[in-house]
Order: sequence, then structure tokens, then C-alpha cells
Amino acid sequence: DLASLARKNLQHRQAIQIAAKLSGTSFWTASNPFTPILFLAGVFATFPSIYGFIHYLWSATVTTPMKSFTWGVMLPLNLLPLIFGRNLPPLFAAAIVGLLGGTYHVISVRGKRQQANMRI
Repeated sequence: DLASLARKNLQHRQAIQIAAKLSGTSFWTASNPFTPILFLAGVFATFPSIYGFIHYLWSATVTTPMKSFTWGVMLPLNLLPLIFGRNLPPLFAAAIVGLLGGTYHVISVRGKRQQANMRI
């Protein structure tokens, strides 16, 4: 019983430490005014990639060349939150989803275009 109480105490202490770290990363509970600005900038940087990826998954249509050019411009924007938003876990996760989803989208569209251009 004493060992289980010690284990529960350790788990509780770790949970409290993680909660304390995450409390300063929220938009509303940030300790300085720079964090919400960084958070909003990161959301604006990741939104186009996540939106395009979800739209592609939903409709599964091949985009026009102009839209693929837009992907070439918007996809590297996900690197900014990965570099500057390390202390903001939700933003970091959104940047990873945007980067991986956008990369999947570009690779998938290229594969579909190559397949459509094949001749017998």
C-alpha cells in the first residue's frame, strides 16, 4: 500500500508540473502579451495548409496549377511556428499537422497528375 501511495503521489506531482507548464502557454493565461500575438501569428501561418489539406481529403479533387503554386508558398509557412512556437504545444502540433498534411497533399496530387498523363 505504501508503494502504491508513493506511485500515485509521483504521478500526481508530474501531472501538476505538466499542468503548470501548459497554463502559461494558453491564449488567455499567458504571462506576457507576446505569447498571444505569437499564437495568433502561428494560427494564421498554419491555417491555409490545414484548410487545404482538409478540403483535399473531403473533396479529393486535383487542384489547378495556381493552387499548387500557392501550396509551394504556404507550405513553408508551417516552419515558422515549428521554429518560434516550441513553447506553445497546440501551435506546434498544428504546424506539424499542416506540414505533414500539406506534404501528403502535394505528393498525392503529383501522383494523380502523373497517372493522368500516362499513355498506353
